[in-house]
This record gives sequence, C-alpha cells and structure tokens, in this order.
Amino acid sequence: MCAVRLSAGLSAVLIASLPAFGDPLIQITATPPYCSGGVLKGEVTGVSDPENYEVAPYIHVEGVGWWTKPTFAHPTVAVEADGSFEVDLPAGGLDCYATLYCVNVVQAGQTPPQANGLSYQPRSPVFLANDTVERYGREVIFAGRTWGVKEAPAAVGPGPNRFSRDAADVWVDPTGKLHLTVHQKGLDWYSTEVIPTEALGYGQYLIQTSSRVDQLDSNAVFGAFTWDAYGDPFLSTGRCNREIDFEDSRWSQSTGSENSQFVVQPWDTSGNLHRFEIPDLSADARLTRILKWEKDRLYFVLLKGHHSFDDWTQDDVIEEWEYLHDPGAGHFVPEPGDARFRLNLWLNNGSSPAGDGVLEVVVDDFAFVPEPSVLALLAAGGSLLLRCHRKSQVN
Repeated sequence: MCAVRLSAGLSAVLIASLPAFGDPLIQITATPPYCSGGVLKGEVTGVSDPENYEVAPYIHVEGVGWWTKPTFAHPTVAVEADGSFEVDLPAGGLDCYATLYCVNVVQAGQTPPQANGLSYQPRSPVFLANDTVERYGREVIFAGRTWGVKEAPAAVGPGPNRFSRDAADVWVDPTGKLHLTVHQKGLDWYSTEVIPTEALGYGQYLIQTSSRVDQLDSNAVFGAFTWDAYGDPFLSTGRCNREIDFEDSRWSQSTGSENSQFVVQPWDTSGNLHRFEIPDLSADARLTRILKWEKDRLYFVLLKGHHSFDDWTQDDVIEEWEYLHDPGAGHFVPEPGDARFRLNLWLNNGSSPAGDGVLEVVVDDFAFVPEPSVLALLAAGGSLLLRCHRKSQVN
C-alpha cells in the first residue's frame, strides 16, 4: 500500500507529481536478503480480477541509478489469482546491494518505461499503484539520526569508487563522532559514504569537522551534500537529483591554493561554482559549515572553530556565498524533493591517493533546524509529505 511519511520539507514530493493511482493497491511484503540473491515478494489488492494486472519492478543501486527488473526483455511479472507476485533477483553484479525496491501495478499488456541506470525513479501514466521500500546493509547512529552506509564492491559514482560499509572503515566512536576513511584492501581502494534515512527539506544545516582538510590528499574529496536518489524526471539533467555541495578537494591538482568549494549542480553552469582556499589549520583544525536552504535562496558559510547556528561573528568567517534563484541566468534553487544530506570521503577519478597512508575525516556533529514556516505548519498539525515508500529493516 501507499505509506504516508512526515518530513520537514514543504515541497519534498508534491502529490500532484506522483502517478495517478487507480483502484489497485500494491505492497512489498519481503525483500531478498542483503548482499545475496533472492525473491522480492508482494501483493496486489483492491481488484476483483488480479490476473488482469502485472507488476513492473525496479531497483536502485547507489552510484549507478535505477534498473528495470527482472530483465529488459521481461520488464513485468504476473499477478497470481490470490494477488501475490514474486520477482526473482539473482545475486550477480551489484543488484544485491540495492537500497531501494519499487513495484508498480500496470494493466496486463502495458509496457512500462525502461530504466538502464536512470537517474530518477521511473514514473508513467501506465502505473496504477506504487510501493517502494528502502533498506541498507548497515546503519549507524550519528548526531541523533540514523544513517545508512553505502556499499559497492565495484566502481560506482562518485569517482567512480568502490565503497565499504565495514565498521573498520566507517564508524561512530564512543564520543559520538563520525569517522569517514579511504582504505586500501588488496589492490583496490575503498571510499565511504553515509546517507540519512530521512529527508529534511528547507531549513538550516550545520556540519562540524575537526580534521586537517586543508591538507587533504590532492586526489581526495570530502563532501557534505544533498542528493535525491528518487530524483525528478521533470527537471533537466544535472538538476534532477537536487544536488547542493560543500566539497573540500584540490581535484588532483598539485599546485594552486584553492582547496574547497560551494556548488549548486550542475557545476559547469556559470555562477554555480564558488572556489576558495581553506587556510592553514595547524593551530585549530575545527571547522563549521552552515547551509541555509530557502525557496529562492541558498546561503553557504564556512567558519573557523565549532559554532552553533547563531553564535558566530564575521570574524569567524573563512568564506561565504549567496546563491539566488534566477532562471533567466540558469540559476535554480532546487526544491527539496526527497534529497538527503549525505557525507562522504572519496577519490577523484577513482584513482589512488597521491600520498601514503589511510585517509580520514572526522565529522564531530550534524544539526538541522527547519525554516520557520515549516515549524509553524508542523505546530498546526500539518502533514508535509506524501511519499510512497517505506523503510524496511536492515538485513
């Protein structure tokens, strides 16, 4: 069935942007065990003739997008007389690392859209009902929130890179700090990324670090950024995943002083990229990043030291940048959709580090405050989001 989830994002996913639902209802009842092949199971209800319907399944694999299942030649599975359906998902490739499973009811004989690494969740007028389940192979609790840990034993985006979920590579220490690393295992390097299990929307985001990111390996990238894996098919390429970035990196350049940037994707649109230098942090490596995300404005600031949202002065500012919504200039402040504020450490171009040893960034804290209009709506008992997906247990 379609599940309702509250979020602090006013425009996260509008009901009008979802497919029109008919009488059928659909629900995923079981997903394959994580990191192994198996069967996705579910049921279609609300119709007297279930054999006249089929199910179009899709999976989402972090870093490679959405994929048609079971095959391109057979993009649907039958609904049995009792309303049940099954999708065989072998263990090959990266399929078993999928974090999102989506099923859609269609009339028998309808052809659903094909997804071959699609950057957004497939949508179509032929879809009569929908259910999506989200799950991760491992989760951590950081800053009072649950974060899924990205895993990919083959190269995926960004980078491309391999990603590890091992507790020795990404962990929260006894003091509550998150550790992101890049480690070599055998001949391959593995990066790390964590993904919050909730979308937060408009408001203020705060990230504190205590690592020497001014001396980050020239091939490494530390990212604190928004990304919507569900995406929006109505937005242009480069915008459909609603990406906003803090990125510390020299992008494999051994010369030049610039080592950080604020970005609104796509980065190659004039005025969407703001490069600058993080100064020498040998005396105090602590930094605070704040993003204020409003409907028509983004404000980025990087501060020396650890601060809350309102206890800093202009003397603490290393760099700040205002980005205004201006479609005429190609500047678009994204609506939140289902964007999550992620944290990662990875290698540019999937290369090895330029230096020796393990790479690590310590994230001391993360905080979020909804914008006042969101708080007022929540206080009034308003429901902010209808999204047809549910959280499954970690397995």
